[in-house]
Amino acid sequence: MDINQFIGRKESPLLNKLFSRNFILETYPENGGYAAMVVGTFDLMNGAYDGFNEQGLVISGLVDQSLTSTKGGVVLDLTKLSVQSGLNYVQMVRLLLENAATIDEVDDLLTDLTVYFPLDGIHFLIGDRSGNSAILEFYIPDPTNPASKMTYTLIRQPSTTPAIMTNHSMRLYPDPSQYQDKYKKTESYNTFYRYMRLYEYLQASAFIKYTLDDGLYAMSLVYGYADDASEGAAAPFPVRTIWSVAMDIDDLSMKIKFYTADNTVQKQPILTDAYTFKLRR
Repeated sequence: MDINQFIGRKESPLLNKLFSRNFILETYPENGGYAAMVVGTFDLMNGAYDGFNEQGLVISGLVDQSLTSTKGGVVLDLTKLSVQSGLNYVQMVRLLLENAATIDEVDDLLTDLTVYFPLDGIHFLIGDRSGNSAILEFYIPDPTNPASKMTYTLIRQPSTTPAIMTNHSMRLYPDPSQYQDKYKKTESYNTFYRYMRLYEYLQASAFIKYTLDDGLYAMSLVYGYADDASEGAAAPFPVRTIWSVAMDIDDLSMKIKFYTADNTVQKQPILTDAYTFKLRR
């Protein structure tokens, strides 16, 4: 699927398939910013979804289905892209990683940013070396009012337990005890079901010191594999886990697996063995 198909137009033989060129990018700013390692797609000039910096700040972005489905223009009409001011969300990830060391510094930077969302709404899990974490979500306070401007919230997470985020808004659905009536266990891509699978794994492995391999195993429990919106995907097209990454902010390294093909029998994506990448400083 290329970008034309993604937005409902005719496929072009001249365009690359979406997410077919994923990359690991190291940045070493010469203007006083922080060195960072990021994971991205589309092209090298346009930011990243996941990454960490030399100060131990880590960011991971996932689709926020609530934001994508919000009426009122949260997701940008691509015909207006050339006149849109501010940064798109993948550019924002780069800016935060190269300029912030803590959650509080992220908050300070966000107050002066205009962030927009082409294609999908995204929310972000952010952590720092002190053990603080927060979920960053954007929203329009009153979607029925054209004058209502998009803002953001940083939902601080308890420092005593691992933070979990899948594809539903934690601002709108903050209480996991209410998730049980929102899914069936046959709906493997349902965002609430995947949240509870991760929660149950963490409960079963409580008090264990987690490794990068533990993180990759946990994510293998909730790989994305859906072909239709009725299965929980944000739109009616195939959805797959494109990569699975675990980041070590003490070692300044990451382990990552990339999508290769489908296991159509088990309805699971097939990923590569894990590659390890390390920031030079």
